[in-house]
Parts: sequence; C-alpha cells; structure tokens
Amino acid sequence: MIMEKFETVSPLAGRPAETWTNETWQEYFELLKLRVKPSRDKKMNDEAGLNRINGTASQESYSGETQYFRYRNYINDILCTIRSRHHAVDYCYYIYQIADLLKYEPELKTRLDTTEESLPYFEVWLEQ
Repeated sequence: MIMEKFETVSPLAGRPAETWTNETWQEYFELLKLRVKPSRDKKMNDEAGLNRINGTASQESYSGETQYFRYRNYINDILCTIRSRHHAVDYCYYIYQIADLLKYEPELKTRLDTTEESLPYFEVWLEQ
C-alpha cells in the first residue's frame, strides 16, 4: 500500500523530503488530496486571521499587516494566477501551501521540480 511508503501524510507538512522525485511527490499528493477538506469559499478569507478571545472578536485591534494576512494574500495571488488563463503556472515551496490551495481548487495539478541546484519547489496549475 502507498501509505506505508510515507510515515505520515499531513496537510501541515513542510518541505518535501530531499530524496523525493516528482514521482514520489505524485504518490504523496494523491494521499494528501484525500486528507484535505474542500472549502465552500473561492479564496482564503480573513476569518482565520482575526484576533479572537473566547470565540468573539477581540476589542483590541492591530493596525499592521499580520503574518497570516501576508500568507492569505500569497495563497489568493496563486489562486488568481492559476485561474486567470489556460495552463497558467505559479510556484510554491511547502506542502502546507499545496494543502491550502487544494481547499479552494480540488482539481489542482502539481509537479515537484528538483532539477535546480536550489531547494525543490512546486509548480501548480489548473487544467481548464
């Protein structure tokens, strides 16, 4: 069974293992798709980034841009790019980013690129 090949399959995982090939990634990706629950939303929203205390919005406000909002904008920018035209490609670097993209685009296509001397990265696109 494929699952035995991987210690865990987590939507919170970081970088792919250094030994992975695109073929290894595709096996992991198929299992990851089974773990990610699709969202009804079309893009990542602000709700998860709100400062909450006891389930209600905090009276304190933060006027700067939070790390969550920068991340949300990054994911939404990728979604905008890959939805913009046929075979538009964008890039990301972590498995948890792929998992977040899958929430909004369950038909996401990916490829792990290990050909560069730098760290591996993912190409992501939609076949429309």
